[in-house]
Amino acid sequence: RWSHPYVLATDHGVGLSVGLLVSVGLSVGLVEGGSDEDEDFNGDEAYMLSSLTAAKTTTTTAAMTTTTTTAAASTTSTATATSTATVTAIPTVPALAPAPAPVPYSEWAGIIANGTCSEEVLGQYAYSNISCTEDDEGMTHFMFPAGIYEMDEQLLVPPYTTITGATDPNNWDHPDQSPDYSLVTLFLATKGTDDFNANYCYASDMVNTRVGFVLSSNVTVERVAFQGLDTIRPSDNGALCGGGAFETKGCALNDCSNEVNNGGSDGMGSHNVLIKDVRLNDYYYTTDGPLIGQDVPGNTDGCAYYDGCCFCKPNGVRASQVGVFVPLTRDDEGTSEVVIENVVSRATQADGINLHGKVTNALVSNVWFESTGDDTFAVWGGDQNESAVVWQDSVAINPGILRPDWYGVCVATYGLYEVAFNNITCRTPTLTNPIPDPNNSNTPSRWRADTSAFVFYGSFWASYPTGNTISLNGWHFEDLDGNRYLSTDGTMDAPSVEWDGMMTWTTSVNGVVAPFYIPDADTTGSNMPHVVAYE
Repeated sequence: RWSHPYVLATDHGVGLSVGLLVSVGLSVGLVEGGSDEDEDFNGDEAYMLSSLTAAKTTTTTAAMTTTTTTAAASTTSTATATSTATVTAIPTVPALAPAPAPVPYSEWAGIIANGTCSEEVLGQYAYSNISCTEDDEGMTHFMFPAGIYEMDEQLLVPPYTTITGATDPNNWDHPDQSPDYSLVTLFLATKGTDDFNANYCYASDMVNTRVGFVLSSNVTVERVAFQGLDTIRPSDNGALCGGGAFETKGCALNDCSNEVNNGGSDGMGSHNVLIKDVRLNDYYYTTDGPLIGQDVPGNTDGCAYYDGCCFCKPNGVRASQVGVFVPLTRDDEGTSEVVIENVVSRATQADGINLHGKVTNALVSNVWFESTGDDTFAVWGGDQNESAVVWQDSVAINPGILRPDWYGVCVATYGLYEVAFNNITCRTPTLTNPIPDPNNSNTPSRWRADTSAFVFYGSFWASYPTGNTISLNGWHFEDLDGNRYLSTDGTMDAPSVEWDGMMTWTTSVNGVVAPFYIPDADTTGSNMPHVVAYE
């Protein structure tokens, strides 16, 4: 366990804690698909990520035969490895013509579900124009051309699978700039929920209830875009059960209290998962963006006492519930070796990224998430001692705005053992009239939206056991126009019971005043989060 929150400098400014790198036992190497010319991928990230792709590496000099099959034709080629590279590079996507029209789900999903490059299988899906390779180590690599691929349900991606799209859909000089979608591989949901009373978490079958990908172990998804169609957060998803564009395997309910799992999976934790160069919920942004944060008449009439409509009406913004969701699992081992990097999301009805349950050895790096309906970045370990989690070089903008004034901050935790937040940018507004929580009247905890950059909650089964560490290593705390919030203009330790519009700051255990808040109503005594901070 890392015990000293020293920080290793990187090209981005602040990187991973040295002790954490050592504790995970990582070896130097380039991550799959990366190169020494990739300006967004520095050596320290490669140092951590190399072990996360161990199942996809080769360390011997040998002749390797790769069979490449396209739905329309098949070829066989032989390549000879001439060095002892630690990682086998992902093949280049063939220059295939984009599909002339959206490809129906029935015309491509079976290829992924089958998990092989069988000519018999690919022959059934010739319209999809997907190419496929299998290597000697059992990895199946599906390569999609530019085009729209419709999604009707929650698709379970089998183990040892890589899905690669035509191009990186993100422009990191301007992350909020939409790409030319004629050049992009886009997975487009064909259905979504607009019903507040939908049976979303408690449905008997998640495959037909949700739309998105469920990733098994040893799975990579890269260079693709995804667009969801939900325009509301259903009532039974108020405590978040899922609905991610991408999920790992786990339970359909957030406490695993029934037998239903996501995507028809076994509910066991996934390991060695990489989500890279992905864009979420941007395809309709030109049309839907102006609706973000707009008043929906009657939508908050019942929030003050929970006695009527409280965001029971659709907001009109088409999106997935969550960007990336790691659910609670049925096994004690949980989920491990998860990497989420270079991801942009324009809107989500609930959280942006949420890591729930027993998650270990996870890295979230260089992500840009806007306009959520809840917390932008959440570590929800509950009582499962989530540990060895690093969040770095990431931007959260306008948390909670899809349920305006109600709930959501840039970064929130709900129980953990150890996590480091390195170089996090939080851009959040100063609210004029936030909606108080009727269950916490006359306490600072009544305010749950845009109170600080980081909030460390004790709710939702949260536990912060003895020895826990939360490390804040550099931050940028700004309003939506990029103006810095200063501690001298804020309030200390907790928001005022009567809202005064000031951001909350707290002194860390090492004496640094930082933009975080620990709600006293939730967290007391030995269960207190242990926060260290370095500007």
